[in-house]
Amino acid sequence: MPAPPMTDCTRRRAVTLLVRAAGAVALTGPARALAAATPPAGRVARARSSVAFRVAILTPTDAAAAAGATFGLAEVARTAAALGALIEGVSVATPTAARAALRERRANALVVDGAAAACAELAAAAQAAGALVVEAWPGATPCGAPAAVVTRVAPDDVTRAGLLARAAPGELAARRWVVVAAEGAAASAIAAAAERGLRAAGVDAVAHVTGRTEAALPAHDARLVCEPGAVRAELVGADGAAAETLRVVAWHPSLEKYGAAQLDARFRAAAGRPMDERAWCGWAATKLLGETYLRVRSPGETGAPETGTPETGATAAAALTAAMREAILAPTLRFDGQKGRPLTVRASDHALRQPLYVVRAPASAHDGPEVGRVVAEVAVEAGA
Repeated sequence: MPAPPMTDCTRRRAVTLLVRAAGAVALTGPARALAAATPPAGRVARARSSVAFRVAILTPTDAAAAAGATFGLAEVARTAAALGALIEGVSVATPTAARAALRERRANALVVDGAAAACAELAAAAQAAGALVVEAWPGATPCGAPAAVVTRVAPDDVTRAGLLARAAPGELAARRWVVVAAEGAAASAIAAAAERGLRAAGVDAVAHVTGRTEAALPAHDARLVCEPGAVRAELVGADGAAAETLRVVAWHPSLEKYGAAQLDARFRAAAGRPMDERAWCGWAATKLLGETYLRVRSPGETGAPETGTPETGATAAAALTAAMREAILAPTLRFDGQKGRPLTVRASDHALRQPLYVVRAPASAHDGPEVGRVVAEVAVEAGA
């Protein structure tokens, strides 16, 4: 039996909730925005069940990614409201709460920080529940296999190291390089990508050193530090200390073209902070999900229906997310991330193909979202 249409009253109530959610981002950040977007139990349940697509956001270790994801959810929710659809946030503060939301089928999708505890288990739980998982920011290990994670927005350290190694020799005008890596499999994989990139850039002599003791390093002009979560190139000063650094990022607040300046201005107004790459990755994750939902849904189609039997509702929700997954992974996907070219998802590992940016900064500068300047644009290789 089809769900009854929304009345004018319930539709106005739903739109009001979305406006409240957008305003809450500006007032008190992600947690309140998600709570505002989720009506109390028993209220406007039929409106929620008849058109709602529900997104849970779990980024406990990353406030910037959480702010970006919540901001993106509010923006796409406003677009959905204008089209007569409803996109909601599901408030989950812990992995346990996220797991419950997936098990109880209260969320069609989960945006997750790869560093979250039990991230791989959550991805598997989402897969079992027929929900989509988008990894906004990577952890030390992959958050589930490609079968469980539909898109990985941020570039991983291996990708960053390879691209940085190709760009750094020319930008820093340095020929003698040392690759410095910590012990462990993750750092070794990053270092291998760095060495390949340096050789591709025409650097013949590359020394590989495990551990970080400047006094023990061979003579060099620059070094590529393969530290998980902090891959960077360092130009060496006369005293042997780093004088300038290069890093590869997915976004920088100084970007202006292709609507980037307007995006940063909207985010600053909502969140009270500049949009750094972690915030952009969160924004891109919820924007991708919301826009894909609006593309594949039929008018009146349910995101998480509660009419009919539970089995019927679960089947309909699974069919919707399956269609969304197919659309996201299709070669025809063209996602606008305000970067001047369409973004796509690589089939082999579900990484987002996108332009990235090389940022140069003095080594003495304090770390922060607005430190440095963009000196080059590079792109994640197309791959398979």
